[in-house]
Amino acid sequence: MALDWDLPASLPPVWADEGRIGQVLTNLLSNALQYTPTGGRVAVSAVRDGDQVRISVLYTGEGIPAGQLELVFERFHRVDGSRFPQSGGGSGTGLTIARSLVDAHGEAI
Repeated sequence: MALDWDLPASLPPVWADEGRIGQVLTNLLSNALQYTPTGGRVAVSAVRDGDQVRISVLYTGEGIPAGQLELVFERFHRVDGSRFPQSGGGSGTGLTIARSLVDAHGEAI
């Protein structure tokens, strides 16, 4: 699996709780790595968006079914495990925590 980074040096400083935003990124990366098949790619990028920095985590996994996109940030929600046997299970709280921490910063995920 390949992990690509596109983080331009010209990005402005971000005023945030470093530990909490680190946890958000850890949760997003963990999910992306967990659901990316062997030989796949995970890409992390950041771009300036007005006075903000927009961070994206993309992966070449199967993706989230359209009908479940609204649910993935709900506590304990898990996408059908039979479709993702490599996931190894989990509590289904990582994305919920990520959303709560981003919300606490007054932003959106």
